[in-house]
Amino acid sequence: MKLLLTSAGMHLRKEIEEFVSEVKPPVRVLHVLTAAKREKVIDFVRDDIKVMKELEWQVTDIDLDGKNEEDLRNLLKNIDVVYVQGGNTFYLIDAIRKSGFEKALREFLNNGGRYIGVSAGTLVAGRSIKFAEGADLNEINMTDYSGMGLVDLIIDVHCESGSNKDEVVKLTDNQAILVEGDEIRIIGKKEV
Repeated sequence: MKLLLTSAGMHLRKEIEEFVSEVKPPVRVLHVLTAAKREKVIDFVRDDIKVMKELEWQVTDIDLDGKNEEDLRNLLKNIDVVYVQGGNTFYLIDAIRKSGFEKALREFLNNGGRYIGVSAGTLVAGRSIKFAEGADLNEINMTDYSGMGLVDLIIDVHCESGSNKDEVVKLTDNQAILVEGDEIRIIGKKEV
């Protein structure tokens, strides 16, 4: 499994370019925008899209709402990277569960696909989304804080300083968690 879990997405352009460097160009990306559609300010999405265009990626934007597992499997057939945007974590994990995205995604990853998470997209990849509480509005009154568990960590994003203790990894906007098979390491700048 190959994952790159960030707080701030294309803010780590160099690390992202390295992460996809083995993919034959053009890099085909499924850009999941579900979490961002609940946000009033989405400059971070526009900034990421601008960089994707500069990198000449072939990007397909999707919303998980209204999709099912079969739809998602079909979308993933010709994709190299799934890029899951930030926004409202509760809304995102709810859409993941309802659409069957996790099952389709796991198959995609087990067949060599890559996952890039941004903020909420990073939180949902871990064991728990508990750090979304207080940061995101839980308008759907979610009580099950389980993440997808793609990596056996609890992750917090947008932290002032990074750390890794008590099974919680705190990432600054200049850091990411790189997962390659069984190897997990923090990359990027140690401090802001």
